[in-house]
Amino acid sequence: AVIADILDIARGFNIPVFGQPANSLKKVPSINTTVENSFYLRLNLKDEAGILAKVSAALANAGISIDRIRQEVHETDAAPVIIVTHPTERDLLNKAIAEIEATSAAIDPPVVLRIETV
Repeated sequence: AVIADILDIARGFNIPVFGQPANSLKKVPSINTTVENSFYLRLNLKDEAGILAKVSAALANAGISIDRIRQEVHETDAAPVIIVTHPTERDLLNKAIAEIEATSAAIDPPVVLRIETV
């Protein structure tokens, strides 16, 4: 297969990567943002008084309940915080994340992972 690819390149054949032009591929629908799932959030927050309250308020304003929260030991100005939510819609979580980012509480963009129930 590798030799055949080298020969195609040497002969000037331009074969699309997927066997057809990318613009002719069918679009895959995105995940349903109205299905409820729990979510894992990892935040690097400023280590200041009241920052965690701002994050909790943003989640509460979106109607999101916290299942678990953990703040890791740290020695810098960034406090790593892990939050697991109760089941909620992704749209509501996006609203809460936008509010968290607007408060400048987070140093980095939050890491968000959907938790699938099996």
